Amino acid sequence: MATRTKPPIDMATLQSAADTTFWELAATFGYVRPVEIDPDQRWFWTREWVNGHIEGDINGAESRSRIYYSTEEFFEALDTWAKDADARRG
Repeated sequence: MATRTKPPIDMATLQSAADTTFWELAATFGYVRPVEIDPDQRWFWTREWVNGHIEGDINGAESRSRIYYSTEEFFEALDTWAKDADARRG
């Protein structure tokens, strides 16, 4: 199993950062924005998209995510969550 380390920053810091600082912080996660961006990849290099990837990285590092190894396993988890939510509603 991979060793998880504490992320170098938190989401609030990242989201409130000025543009230049945002990209410097994103680089600490491995998202180094190219000087020239292929037009077909422009969607990926938006702040919002990279921010979402970093949020996923942070969630993974803080063990707030789960990997499902099959579609069946994923749907079983969804069914369980739905039943738990219904039970809490009354």
